[in-house]
Amino acid sequence: MVNPSRHGSVRERIGRATPPPPEQTIRSVEADVAEIRERAHR
Repeated sequence: MVNPSRHGSVRERIGRATPPPPEQTIRSVEADVAEIRERAHR
C-alpha cells in the first residue's frame, strides 16, 4: 500500500498537475517568440 504522507495528498498532486496561470503562459510564449525572431535574424 502507498503511504499517502510520503507522496502528498491527492489535492496537492492535482495542484501540481494544473497548467500555469494564463499570464505566465503569455510571458513564456512572448519570450519564445522573441528568441525565435532573434535566431532568425542571425
